Amino acid sequence: MEQTARNFRAGPNHCSYHYTGAGLTRATITPNHVLAYERSNNHGAGEAGGGHLLYGDGRVAWIATTSAFERLAARLAAGHNPP
Repeated sequence: MEQTARNFRAGPNHCSYHYTGAGLTRATITPNHVLAYERSNNHGAGEAGGGHLLYGDGRVAWIATTSAFERLAARLAAGHNPP
């Protein structure tokens, strides 16, 4: 566990997910908040790609195309949560 934490601090790209739940609490989180999402290159590119999202209520959803997933990821990266 300690080695994993050191790897992440040394290079955040070592992890295959982006965490977006910082600052959220049980009082402020909603089911539509995204807590984490995959890097867009985890499942290929183009219409064959896509990625998973972890929502505030614990469900995981698959966004089926890379273009749609990247648009959503850009909104999250810009601070729009829920997107």
